[in-house]
Amino acid sequence: MVLANTEWQAVGYRLPVVALLPTGREDDVVGHLGPDVLDEDFDADEAVRRLATDPAAEVGLALLDQRNLAGLGNLYRTEVLFLQGLTPWVRIGDVTDLPALVRRARRLLMVNRPVCVAHPNIRHGNVRAVLCVPPLCVGIPERTGCVELRRDGVYRHARDKAERTQRT
Repeated sequence: MVLANTEWQAVGYRLPVVALLPTGREDDVVGHLGPDVLDEDFDADEAVRRLATDPAAEVGLALLDQRNLAGLGNLYRTEVLFLQGLTPWVRIGDVTDLPALVRRARRLLMVNRPVCVAHPNIRHGNVRAVLCVPPLCVGIPERTGCVELRRDGVYRHARDKAERTQRT
């Protein structure tokens, strides 16, 4: 499926459900969601306020509830709780520094956003191929596990390059 206007083009693959609606009705679908952790204008105070409304809730479940803060899935919930030294079963009311927990969630997601760049030589119709790599790989092609995009459009792991260099 391709959705486009004069400025943007979005391509979707394997989309089981798609609902299109006017911009003015977006709140009908997502208005109940909490602050988006990856949003530039993320409102951490609002996320803390929403989490604190149910002090008896387990912190692990509260972090997955998208009405409290949107965008934190199971993997990042687990990482955030581990880094904060909390188990998922601790009650929200027993978390001593809820703002620090929210800040940690935000920071963890922000540093793990993929960096995407359009490849100048690969096109499919009017769509340019986009390569997304983990942020720690950008500018460090020799780093093990990072992806390098060659001019001919071939993707390869940097570890392959390092192994070839060591053999020569």
